[in-house]
This record gives sequence, C-alpha cells and structure tokens, in this order.
Amino acid sequence: MRRAAQPLLNNAGMRITTEMNSRMLSEAISQHQNSAFDLQQQISSGRKVRLASDDPGAYEMIRKLTSDQERLEQFQRNADMAIQYLSITGQRLDQSINLFHRVNEVAIMGGDDTLDPQSRKVLAREADSALESLLSIANSTSGGQHIFAGLRTDTEPYEAIRDPASGRITDVVYHGSEETRSIRTEDSLTIPTNTAGSTLSSEGGIFQTATRDLFESIIDLRDGLEAGENMAESPLMERLEDDLSHLLNQATLTGAREQQVRTHKSYVLDLQGAQMKSLESLQSVDLAKAYMELSESENAYQAALYSTSKMMKEVSLLNFI
Repeated sequence: MRRAAQPLLNNAGMRITTEMNSRMLSEAISQHQNSAFDLQQQISSGRKVRLASDDPGAYEMIRKLTSDQERLEQFQRNADMAIQYLSITGQRLDQSINLFHRVNEVAIMGGDDTLDPQSRKVLAREADSALESLLSIANSTSGGQHIFAGLRTDTEPYEAIRDPASGRITDVVYHGSEETRSIRTEDSLTIPTNTAGSTLSSEGGIFQTATRDLFESIIDLRDGLEAGENMAESPLMERLEDDLSHLLNQATLTGAREQQVRTHKSYVLDLQGAQMKSLESLQSVDLAKAYMELSESENAYQAALYSTSKMMKEVSLLNFI
C-alpha cells in the first residue's frame, strides 16, 4: 500500500516545483519585457533617466540642474536687456559730449576781443541750435521708452519753456523721476540700466543736478553772445568746462556698467556650458551600449519564452499521467 502511494507524492511534488518554476519564468519574462521597454524608450528619447524611479539620485540632480539652467537663461535675457539700455545711453551721452565740445569752442570764439557784435550774434544762433539738439537728445527714446525719464519711461521727460515772441527756449523743466531702473543679472547682483536725466537732490543726473543745469549753461551762453558780451571775461567759461567733465564722467560710469554686465554675461555663459555638460552626462544615452543591452534583454526574453513553452509541455504530460 505504501509503495503504491509513492508516485502520487512524486507527482504532487513535481506539480509544486513546476508551479514555482512557472512563476519564476513569468517574473523573468515580465522583467525582460520591462527592461526592453525601458531601453527602447531611452533610445527613442535619448535620455536614460526619465522618471525618479529610473535613478533617484540622478533624477534629483537633473531636476536641480534643469532649474539652474532656467534661472541662468533668465539672467542672460536680463543681461542682454541691460546691455541694450546701457549701450543706447552711452550713445546718447557721446552725442551730448560731442555737442558740448562744440559749445565750449563757441564760447572760446566768443571770447575773442576782435570779434564784432554781428559775429557774436552768429555764434549765439549756433548756441541756440545746440540747445535744441541737447533737448532732442534728452527726450530721445528707444523701443518707445524715454531713456532719461527715470522710471517714468512713458513720459517725455523734458518740457521746453519758450519765449512767445521769438520761440527761443528760456527754460527746461524735468517731468521724469529721479529713480532708475535696475535689472537682476544674478541672485545677488542688480545693475542700474539707465540714469535719470535730472536729479535735483543729488549729482547723479545727466543734464540737471543739484548744482548744475546744462540747458541753463547754453541758454546763458546764447543770451550773452546775443548781448555782445566777451565770453573771456565771463565765469561761464569755467562752468561749461565743468559741464563737459560731468558728461565725460557719466559716460565713463555708463561704460563701466555695460562692461560689468558683459563680463558677467560671459561668466554665466561659461557656467551654463559646464552645467549642460553635467546634464548631458546624466541624461544622455550611450546608444551603442543601449542597443547591446536591448539585444541581450531580447535574447533573455526569447530564452525565457522557450523555457516556459518547454515547461508547459512537461506540465501537460504530467497532467496526462
């Protein structure tokens, strides 16, 4: 009786082993399918880490580097905008400097003792023309925004008060603000991108400050020449030279700011390049290696399928017995 029951125990043991093998093979097939799918996704996307589950450490580093790249790109856009503003300001300052060089020359010519009254009137007309040109520069725009209006870029900063009879400018009034616009080009770095045309409470303005008024200097020069005054005897000569020095200093300051932004932009570009290399190292797929692994995974998958098929035949035979 005991010997007759032995085959039944063997068959049960074989069935248990077969079920275990079946589960193992089924899991292997699923793993190979998932592996092949992941490799195919990597090859098609060119990225080896797409989800946090792919590689938690690398995924977090990629997320941080991507966020840093977006921040640096914004800094680059800000730097380009700052360079544009500062460059235009520098150009207008250069025009003002050239104009004041000529104004100083007119003043020197107006100090010639041999000059007759009519010639001084001719010089007065040239001074008046220079005044109109300076007003035009002070009210110049870029992209529809007034350069020297401080924060009130939508407002024409300078209003000319004119003599009703002659139409000549007798005074110039500022309608802009003394505050300036700044742009952030790094987490802890902001750059002023414009200079207020007038700062009546400080020396920071371009055309008018607490102690000087470039418009008034030219008005006084024009009116003095018109009246036949000898400019060599006038304190206006020194004032005009100081006005020119003021413009030169403002141009130097603007140029230094522009150079600072350009230098920082170059630094940010280098930093972006280094971070892009790190991102590529973390994300990019080695295609040759990926194709090889895909081939190995497909071979293992086919082997698991073959083993499963073979086992199923054995199970069928066992059930028949």
